[in-house]
Amino acid sequence: MILRKALLKNRLIILSSLFLILLVSFGVASFSANVTTLAFGGDNFEHTVGDNEILTLSNSYVNYSIENLDFNFVSNGSFGSFNFGFVFPFNGESILNSSSNATSVELTIPKGIDAIDSEFKEVAWNVGEINISGTANNITNMTIQTFGVSEIFPVTVQVENNLEFYSNKVQVEVDGEDADNISDGNTVDAYVGDDVEIIVSYKNTFSNDSFKFEDNDIQIILFVDDRSYGEEASTGEDDVLGEEVGVARELTLDLSDYDVAKYNIRLELTGEIDGGLHGEIFEFKLNVKEEPVDAPLDSDGDGVNDDVDVCPIDHVPGCIVEVDGCDLDSDGDGVCDGWDQTPNGTEEEEEEEEVLETDNSDEEQEEETEKEEKKDEPKETPWPFVFGLIVGVVGAALFFVLTKF
Repeated sequence: MILRKALLKNRLIILSSLFLILLVSFGVASFSANVTTLAFGGDNFEHTVGDNEILTLSNSYVNYSIENLDFNFVSNGSFGSFNFGFVFPFNGESILNSSSNATSVELTIPKGIDAIDSEFKEVAWNVGEINISGTANNITNMTIQTFGVSEIFPVTVQVENNLEFYSNKVQVEVDGEDADNISDGNTVDAYVGDDVEIIVSYKNTFSNDSFKFEDNDIQIILFVDDRSYGEEASTGEDDVLGEEVGVARELTLDLSDYDVAKYNIRLELTGEIDGGLHGEIFEFKLNVKEEPVDAPLDSDGDGVNDDVDVCPIDHVPGCIVEVDGCDLDSDGDGVCDGWDQTPNGTEEEEEEEEVLETDNSDEEQEEETEKEEKKDEPKETPWPFVFGLIVGVVGAALFFVLTKF
């Protein structure tokens, strides 16, 4: 009885040991890969361009080789219609125990994958997953001969965004002034009532001419503080081939009903190629201010504006100005109040009297001067008159005597 119990105990120990060996063997050993995700493409990969990812598979089992490797790709939801042309060189191959195999998995990026998401961000899409499976075959005489192994890897694909604002700028023309080229994030000043023209040019950055954006599929939508203002009117004018610039489009903002404030302006540019969405966002701020009031014109600087100034250019500095803008002359003497020392006429009358008195004095002085001049003149002598009288009398007497005889 005791011997029997001892034999049973030994068997349990042996079986437990074998179980622990197998458990440790399977727990430590594994089938693994060097990546957790297979990522294809990127922000510089265009449609139909091929991309390769190096995949290294490792068999860490000591007593098992992994055989009959099989690669199976399963797409996610909306990507089920795309033809993902993977090339898996490992199909049907084996990996020996305690060894690794490296290979290149190739994917030609299909057409029609969106380059941007709903927030206009360039993203890598999770398009599905690859399931790699195989059979682990025992190369020893252990009880467990074969078992299945597998690894699953998510697959992401990203394509280049090939529709952008030309030179990363737009032109803004405020109320007929010259248009300014502005960059994303700039601020533009305008006044209530102005018309703001936003001129947008865009470029197809595909290097391949076969990829063109149909003009009538391109949209430019304007948002003011996240409220859609509308789309531009001009569409369907021209298709844009790779490396070409599209016809500029204009959007107009009428600021007549806008309040004085700073507004966020957002332009959404979108276009499709083979169903794949491309596009960009451009944002700037519009600072709407009150139209400044022009200072009233006062040409002569008299403090009376020209629109009510009867004498807009006749003001003499220093003169008192009437309400009509003309210089005040209370006494009408031609000297304006402000310069006139006797604006009411009192001193002027005295001056006139002084002038009259001065005039009278001048006349009297002239008369006295004439008298003095006559007084100083030499008196004329009467002798010539007397002499002539005597000669005349004597002559007459002689004539009478002679005629008597």
